[in-house]
Amino acid sequence: MQKCKKESERAMAIKVARKIQRTPIVEEKKPEVKKEEKKQYRELPPDEYKDEIPPRELELDETNKLVISVKRGGEYGLPHVDIRHYVTTERFTGFTKKGVNFPLEFLYELLDTLHDVSDECDRKGLE
Repeated sequence: MQKCKKESERAMAIKVARKIQRTPIVEEKKPEVKKEEKKQYRELPPDEYKDEIPPRELELDETNKLVISVKRGGEYGLPHVDIRHYVTTERFTGFTKKGVNFPLEFLYELLDTLHDVSDECDRKGLE
């Protein structure tokens, strides 16, 4: 019995050894480290631009005036007309949130519309 037991153990060891020999050795692959790619960004224009023309002021009364300027701005740095309300009081002096800003290309369209409004007001006798 002991002989059979030793033979069976030996046979089992041989089977395991053969199985190990048949098993392909798999090497662990290290993940590839990608080199950092430098992203190329289009250079954006600076946030602050100088006035393209000197600002013009239109005085409404002693404490209020409109300041009209042309500056470059926006994503592509195109010229924009900026019309802002400026107040001078004891408590506050400076620009308010009131105003408009639009691309320079619409200036002539705006002027035509203002002339139309002015003509219509004249026809109706509004002052």
